[in-house]
Amino acid sequence: MSKKDDRLESRLLAFEAYKTLLIELQTLTSYILEQDQALPAYTSILPVPHHQKTSPQIIPCENIFNHAARQKTSEILLTTTFLPEQKVQASVRCPGLIAASSKTLEQVQKVNQCKQDLQEKIQHIDHRRTVRQREIAKVIPYFSFRQTIRSIPYTSIPPSKVMFSWAANSAGNKRVTVNEVLQRLAEEEQHIPPSDDQDFIDNWHTMLAMERKHLSQYSGQEIMAYRTVLKPYPIANIYTPQQQKIMASLPLFYPVGKLRELPPLRPLETMDLHFSRAKRSDRKLQDEAIIPRIHLYRYHKKYREYQQ
Repeated sequence: MSKKDDRLESRLLAFEAYKTLLIELQTLTSYILEQDQALPAYTSILPVPHHQKTSPQIIPCENIFNHAARQKTSEILLTTTFLPEQKVQASVRCPGLIAASSKTLEQVQKVNQCKQDLQEKIQHIDHRRTVRQREIAKVIPYFSFRQTIRSIPYTSIPPSKVMFSWAANSAGNKRVTVNEVLQRLAEEEQHIPPSDDQDFIDNWHTMLAMERKHLSQYSGQEIMAYRTVLKPYPIANIYTPQQQKIMASLPLFYPVGKLRELPPLRPLETMDLHFSRAKRSDRKLQDEAIIPRIHLYRYHKKYREYQQ
């Protein structure tokens, strides 16, 4: 079988997995809206992430309960494609807390299994993300991979308390040697995004050559870091009775208790970045990126290390 035929077969298998997921999601939302309609629920309505040059300093939040919360939850769970105004790299978020029957919790787990199966089918199309995106777009226009694949959080123990808040000014660093970055740039040279625009391709080659030249002035053994600054995101502290913290991009489903009411709850509030915590004074990475495109930063001299 040729590579083209193999991709076609993988693409069709992914599409079948996607259709199965939609069927199971429809079943879940019917349980949420009908079978569990009398059970308590809470969600926060957050704005759809838009295309903006700068991040908003204020993220408004509207808290809704019960039937309205269940309707919003069902709408978000069924949103597997990008909205017209949505930023492509972002996902719509809907933190919340949904009381559920045992049948609904079983369906949540079934949906999560379908999500995992779809993810595996899509990953099998090709090892390159750009190729996977192009292939899946042929059968599912405007498909949002991250938004569709994310698991629905649930707990098997009724929480004694749930507190929602924002995580802000956080960052993740991945250590890497200069030689490893040079290898990455060389691989990118071999897999430039396909385009009929020759100027676009030439500009990619020029940009990669300049980045390699700039990086070659440093020792290949020097350790640098990819730094990803995370935009504010909602989190939930759950007490069951042990405390655990999760990202709250989707509502948390929990088994309804005898009281049939929400546990003690602190809903999410509007996020104002003007009052977020100040930057740390002991940061190890320099302020300016060595290669801004890939968020590569060099350590300050006193923190600098070299691979042995």
